[in-house]
Amino acid sequence: LAALHSEVAGMNVSALAAAVVEDVVGSVDAKGRQKRQQLEAAIESDLKSLRTAEQAEVDTMLQEQEKRAVAELKRDAAKLKARAERAQARANKAAEKAEDKANKQLEEAAKAK
Repeated sequence: LAALHSEVAGMNVSALAAAVVEDVVGSVDAKGRQKRQQLEAAIESDLKSLRTAEQAEVDTMLQEQEKRAVAELKRDAAKLKARAERAQARANKAAEKAEDKANKQLEEAAKAK
């Protein structure tokens, strides 16, 4: 303690005050840098979480749009199939009529001989 007292006594007060201030400022700067790094890391983590949530929302919207588009295409395909079936039925009916008419003409031709 005596050695410390003699060392402090040998320094002038302003040098001692400057050393204390420098030590305190250095400590505060180090704590400030550490706190800033922690805040930056927390902000980056939050941004990543937001990007992930935003991407998930976009993916969900795209999946819903795709489902609606597929459903619409299926409805259109069903309508086209029904139209094709009706057209085929009309063609079959016309073919039967033509066949009946041809058979009738053949019978008449055979009777005419």
